[in-house]
Amino acid sequence: MRAHLLTRRQLLAGTAAAATLRAEPALPTAYCRYVKSLGAEALKLGDKAWRSGRAIRYQRSWNGAVAHPEQATTAVTLWNEDYFHILFDCRFATLNVAPNPDLTTDQPIYERDCAEFFAATDPDDLQNYKEFEWSPAGEWFDARIHNPNGRIKVEVAWNTGMPVLAGIDREKKRWWVSAAIPIRHLAVPRAGGRWRANFYRIEGPPRQGPKRIHLAWSPTMTEQPNFHVPQRFGWLEFVK
Repeated sequence: MRAHLLTRRQLLAGTAAAATLRAEPALPTAYCRYVKSLGAEALKLGDKAWRSGRAIRYQRSWNGAVAHPEQATTAVTLWNEDYFHILFDCRFATLNVAPNPDLTTDQPIYERDCAEFFAATDPDDLQNYKEFEWSPAGEWFDARIHNPNGRIKVEVAWNTGMPVLAGIDREKKRWWVSAAIPIRHLAVPRAGGRWRANFYRIEGPPRQGPKRIHLAWSPTMTEQPNFHVPQRFGWLEFVK
């Protein structure tokens, strides 16, 4: 499975020289709010702590060209000295999850529906960043990425041990997932500090190619869906 995963990732990534479709928009900024009381457990969708955060919303395709309101996505991040918490609240038109989800180890989640977060904790080093993925069923994937000029190396053995919670409301066509990532696996932020980061979504069944929906908060501006474009990561600023 892992050998297949690496090959699939490398093929998806292409090269950093992918052609742009039009003038690139300015990089967006999201804000991550400090919450002292955050602990090691992932938080439910309705937890009051999320109200402290500043949500971002996105629904446009990876290249920014098409709006997908049926897949409108909200994300919130929170931090303290020990944990980085993240929540995705996702609308969906169709639901595509594994028939027997495995919640114990890294999974090729990108083959079905998922939410993704990429973070370069050193904004001056865009060749090295972390990749996180979560499915509506609570499956997860975390890896360290080394990406010099599109020649991607994926360190799947890297594991944060992050707790994950997820839920699906089929009647309202909405799913959510949250995780509590130990900050030692990222970098301890400071108020006013910034990471480079991007938030993504994929919806659609396996092997559907261009029929699958790929969303990006900061459009990657490539001809084909490609999330591994760190030059297009937006800014994540830490605030108290």
